[in-house]
Parts: sequence; C-alpha cells; structure tokens
Amino acid sequence: MTLLLSGPIWFAGHAGGRERWRLPLPHGVDPTAVVRATVRRAGTERSRRSAPPPDDRVGLPQVVREPDGDLVLAYDLPVPTGPPPAELLTRTTPPRHAPGLSIAAGEQALTVQRVSASVIVWTQGALLATRYSTTTGAPGAWALPGGGVDPGEDPRAGARRECWEETGQRVRVGDLVRLIHRHWIGRAPSGRLEDFHTLGLVYEADCAEPTSPVVHDVGGSTADAAWVPAADVARLGWSASSRWVAPLAPPG
Repeated sequence: MTLLLSGPIWFAGHAGGRERWRLPLPHGVDPTAVVRATVRRAGTERSRRSAPPPDDRVGLPQVVREPDGDLVLAYDLPVPTGPPPAELLTRTTPPRHAPGLSIAAGEQALTVQRVSASVIVWTQGALLATRYSTTTGAPGAWALPGGGVDPGEDPRAGARRECWEETGQRVRVGDLVRLIHRHWIGRAPSGRLEDFHTLGLVYEADCAEPTSPVVHDVGGSTADAAWVPAADVARLGWSASSRWVAPLAPPG
C-alpha cells in the first residue's frame, strides 16, 4: 500500500492538441526522466525509417488538479508517442537513506508519495527563505517557502498558502520553473519509517507588499524566515534539495 498524501498522481503525454496517454505515477519513478526516455526511443525509431529525428527536448509539465481530485502532470511531446515501455516504469535508483538512520530488524517502511509546492520570491534584491526546525531531518538548513499540497488542493494555491503560513507574506504565484524528484528512506516526525517519494513543484512568485517575515505555523517545520540579501544567498546553509538555489541572482 502507498500512502498518497496529496492524492493520486498521474503523468500524461500530449501531442497534436490531444492527450496520447496517461498513467499513474509509480512510486519512486521520475516522470520527466521517463518521458524523455520515451521520446528518445520514438526518435530512434523514426531515424530507422529514414525520417528526420525529432527534437527530443522535454520541458516542464502543465500541472493540473482535476475535478475528481487527481493531480496530472501533462507533458508536451515534441513527437507523438505511445505510452512509456513497461521497463521504464520500473527503472528506479535505490532510495538514499537519511543520515544516521537506524532500522530495527524486521522493521518495514511505509511507502509514501507526496507533492510539495514552493515559491521563489525576489523583492528589492532579496530572496525570501525559510529555515527548518528541529521537527525535520535537517534542522537549521535553509529552503524556499513551501510544503505539502493537500488532497484536492491546486498546487499554486498550496504554494501560496504555505508561503503565508511560513513567512506571513502574501504572494502572487506564477509559472512553474522547476520540478524536483526525490526518493529516500527516513523517519517521519512521528518516528514512523517511510520509503518517501516526493515531487517538488517550484513556482516563481512576486510579493507586492513585502513585510518583516513572521512564522504563523508555530511548532511546525519552519523555525525562522527572512528576506536574504542577494550577496548572502550563496553563503546560506541550504538543505540538500535546495542547494540549486545558492548561485541564483535576482531577476534582471
């Protein structure tokens, strides 16, 4: 059994103005990697038929919460393809273990799948950032404001809600700019052992009226929040999943 913290997750391929296929996202599978491999195979087949190979670049998906509650990652395919071959849907790398993890003999991990949504917000040359609390596996590390998307919740609404809860900032959420796939074995704050698969959706956002950050979700995963000057961003101790933020600079 897999615990779906954000509801059912599907990924789909679109080409020529219509959906070509849709599949449930298997636990631990990177959807973007699977779509890229599928398109690459289609290009190889075209080349064998002496047809010009298509551009095999695959961008970020459109993320849609459907009326029935399913969350769909819809990829635009550069060439029509059938569904991904079965072997691609089982091709996963072994999950990493959380640092210092101790597993008792016979202890089994619960499989958990979740979607998180976060925002990257620059205002007046400063980046909005949060610092993890001791309830997390990376206390003191910095990250972007964000958190788990609730079942039935639109991811953009989730990103906006999480930003308010963690920083007190009201933001307008824009386009998806990054999708982060992570798979590891660790413990939930309750101590439960989990085989955890998460997709992190990062959206650009703007804050028209920035204020001094306030953490409203007291006792949760956020210990502190701050507007970090651009010159200091690279020097922060970013969490493992947020280290890509370090070299960023304000837009423009």
